[in-house]
Amino acid sequence: MGLLNWLEDHEAAVSSLICCGGGFIALAWSTVNPGLNPSRFYASGVAGLFGAGAIATAIKGLKEEERSIIKRDTADEIFTIYQAAEVQTVQNILFPLSPMPTPPGGMNTYYQMEFNQLPSELDYYNWDGLADEASGILVGGNSGSAKTSLGAGFIVGKLTAVTPAEVIVLDIHQRKNIIWKQMGFPRVESDVETIYQIMCWLIQEIERRKQEDGHPLIVCLDEINDTLSELEQLDIVKPLPGKEKRRNTFIYAIRKLSNARKFDICLLGFMQSHNTEAIGIDGKFRNNFLLVLCGASARGEIQNIWKHDDPRFLHIKNTAYPVVISGSNPLQIAEHPTHKHHTKYKKKGNAPANLIQPRFLDKSSIPIYGVEEQSQDFEEDYPTRQPSNLEPQLPRFNFQKAPEKPKTNPVINGVEFFLPEILEILELAKDNGELSIRQAYKSGAGQRLKLTSESTLLVFEKFVEARLGRIEHRQIGGAVQIIFIPS
Repeated sequence: MGLLNWLEDHEAAVSSLICCGGGFIALAWSTVNPGLNPSRFYASGVAGLFGAGAIATAIKGLKEEERSIIKRDTADEIFTIYQAAEVQTVQNILFPLSPMPTPPGGMNTYYQMEFNQLPSELDYYNWDGLADEASGILVGGNSGSAKTSLGAGFIVGKLTAVTPAEVIVLDIHQRKNIIWKQMGFPRVESDVETIYQIMCWLIQEIERRKQEDGHPLIVCLDEINDTLSELEQLDIVKPLPGKEKRRNTFIYAIRKLSNARKFDICLLGFMQSHNTEAIGIDGKFRNNFLLVLCGASARGEIQNIWKHDDPRFLHIKNTAYPVVISGSNPLQIAEHPTHKHHTKYKKKGNAPANLIQPRFLDKSSIPIYGVEEQSQDFEEDYPTRQPSNLEPQLPRFNFQKAPEKPKTNPVINGVEFFLPEILEILELAKDNGELSIRQAYKSGAGQRLKLTSESTLLVFEKFVEARLGRIEHRQIGGAVQIIFIPS
């Protein structure tokens, strides 16, 4: 057995020795047979074959030696790891590690906590500091994100919790926002021209309060984006004298009100996105406002700021009514005060909760501008506003309109036009050089008349009847558009 084991371990060496011996004998045979004969030729061939076998056997021996060395090294390494594992096991038994506590709602394992390096409990904005931190407040959000409920049902209540204030609401869509009526707001203005005049008055009021003190005043300016669009349309159909534009003055008033808290005037504005540049507020003035962003606006604000595995990002993504605080304050998540209890979003709106009733000051300093005739439907929707007495100690401007003459319907070339808005459409067509049906019913006058494609065509035919222009059918793409071209 010992001889067999020795031969097995030295197989390559023995094979090489045999090949070398055979080659030596063949070489000797070829030497003892001089001359050119077959025996010498065969002996030389055999010697070559034995030499090649010896070389191949030697190479195989080297490879086997390398494999043997690798096997020994691997065995040593495995043994070392095994020893280290045994030592670690003994240490764990003698000195057990204290388990890592998992906070409520936190990560389940130590490794997940190490990976995220973030606290498990989210840090929400403290609404109790709202009154002290807010110079001006802008609430942004898509339709149905409960931004008006947040402003009317919570923010105004917070701002007036200690000191009552005179509150006015400027909302061109006030019929759809019934919360103003539900919360008992004393004055709501919806006419776009009246809203513009009040904003002009506020510019003057800020200048007056630089010299004299005034009582707290809160201006709730809703639907800013749509109001700007209406003012832009008015600048086209009813331009002001000179180069003054209502839209530019309106934006200037918003900027001026952003820093009016020192004069006891607070602007609470509502916009439809987190992009303040859409309402004329650039980065400089953006930071004057406390931005309260809801719904899609909250998600848009943090989209490229927080990583998508950040717990704050996941909270905003998975909450039905998310809120983010930004602008003058560091970026921070917040719980929606009136809708945080809802787990499912509804575009038409969910019922609010936790409403705070505002404390209204029984004073009115903002002038009354021409009360328009209101339809019976409006009176049922919202009670008729009763003008309040102006404060006698404060100087006021006379913004009252001159007495209007009895209205007579305009007649052009023997054709009577029963609504003045129709002439606004005619002026728009003259300014543009031509006007399509779509442009007409999408205009401000068309919206107020609630025109459709069919009724707009009737308006165009009325213009043609009065010899004010002509109608042209124009092929654009795959559709035919009806164009009115004024003469």
